[in-house]
Amino acid sequence: MKKNKTKIANVALMMAIILFFSACAQAQKDVSKEIQAQNDILTDAIINGDQETVMAYYNSQSTFLPPNGQSFMGVETISMVFNQMATMGVDKIVYKTKKADLHGKVAIEEGKYQLFAQGEALIDEGKYIVTWEKQGNNWIVLQDIWNSSLPLPPQASKEDTLCLITMKIKAEAWEWQKEMAADWLAISEKENPGLAARSANYMDLNPDKNGNYTFHSLVAPYHHGKDNLDIRDVLLLKYSESEADAIMKKFNEGVLEHRVHYISPRF
Repeated sequence: MKKNKTKIANVALMMAIILFFSACAQAQKDVSKEIQAQNDILTDAIINGDQETVMAYYNSQSTFLPPNGQSFMGVETISMVFNQMATMGVDKIVYKTKKADLHGKVAIEEGKYQLFAQGEALIDEGKYIVTWEKQGNNWIVLQDIWNSSLPLPPQASKEDTLCLITMKIKAEAWEWQKEMAADWLAISEKENPGLAARSANYMDLNPDKNGNYTFHSLVAPYHHGKDNLDIRDVLLLKYSESEADAIMKKFNEGVLEHRVHYISPRF
């Protein structure tokens, strides 16, 4: 009698295990196409400066986990990241969903990304894992972790320096200056691949009382004899002398201050 009860108990346990894993398998669903569609909407909104649409994908619990830095959370902080991308001259973003599996209301996405300036100069590319949650009819990003697939830039040597460029730009010239900077970076990257990876751009998010912005660009390391940061020289790689002069005239009219600092590393 005991043996029969034991057999029945074992069979019941096996059935429960089978049903459990069967339910888990059924609960998992491929939502790659749906997530890719969300990525397409999100990237278009980022490039077009549609902050309302972009921020609709995030909430106070959304967390970014960037490479080589601390994680940060919340809509306001994440908004600053996308503003920073604009100052880098990014005008094309590609998010490519490799796979996305739905577990209940949560989807785990694996994908690849690419960032471009002037639509053709590759600034960065890499891979990411994003956790999405379906809240009502909307998808919300809970966690976003990514890292670049590009090789690390070369380290500074005794012959190299850091180059810090600081500009104060008139409010009415800011949008044109961003476009011009992106064009310049795209030309420079073709001539000297890897320059974009060694460059970091920062903009004060709040203009001064006159509406003017301060823009900082750091090239680290800056390679003497190889990196040409002269604006007109770089423009001449793409434009005629008269065209380059016209661009420089407009550039100078929009800049209140332009300072370049070279800092030698100590060993």
